[in-house]
Amino acid sequence: MQSSADADVDIVLTATNPASIYDKTIAVVADDTDILVLFLHDFCFSMADVFFVRHAKKSYSIRSICSRLGHDICQQLLVIDAIGGCDTTSALYGIGGHILD
Repeated sequence: MQSSADADVDIVLTATNPASIYDKTIAVVADDTDILVLFLHDFCFSMADVFFVRHAKKSYSIRSICSRLGHDICQQLLVIDAIGGCDTTSALYGIGGHILD
């Protein structure tokens, strides 16, 4: 499938589609921390868990991270990621950063 919009958003929307997520645990393999941030922002506790698998080795439970950070922080992550440098291309003043690097 080719994305006509932002591929990161399409990945998250596909994985969190209510028809597929509410009764099954989902794992998404990706190296892009923007996808992780989108999952954290969009996660709903009525969903089954989503696992973000990085480098096909380490997995992170979105439910667990959201529980630890809290709803308010998760809702702020998109702004923090944009200012900090989502994909290091949007960083203000040339400063980039990644959550898991």
